[in-house]
Amino acid sequence: MDRRWSDTRDSPGNRHRQSAHAGLDEPGIINAVSRAIYWSRSRNKLWRKGEDSGHVQLIKDIRLDCDNDVLLLEVEQLGGIACHTGRHNCFYKQLQNEEWVAVEPVIKNPDDIYKK
Repeated sequence: MDRRWSDTRDSPGNRHRQSAHAGLDEPGIINAVSRAIYWSRSRNKLWRKGEDSGHVQLIKDIRLDCDNDVLLLEVEQLGGIACHTGRHNCFYKQLQNEEWVAVEPVIKNPDDIYKK
């Protein structure tokens, strides 16, 4: 399956949540369920955001860039957590003095999110 890169932002607020791969046929699937669906490289399959964690992303708007290779999803993030590390978003590291430093707090311990 060909894949497109997908950037995901909050609605409202426009704060970046995450980036992930999406399938080229993804918009039809997304529109049918109104939930963000991504390609999971670790699972090697399509994956509905929040199917394990409960942190679902409801689609508010979908845009396609001028090269037709990047989707921009505007979402409502249920539960306030988008990252598997338990943070608000996946972009929690900042370059400081040539080192990557975690600057966003952990909202919930991942062990508590992904209990089996």
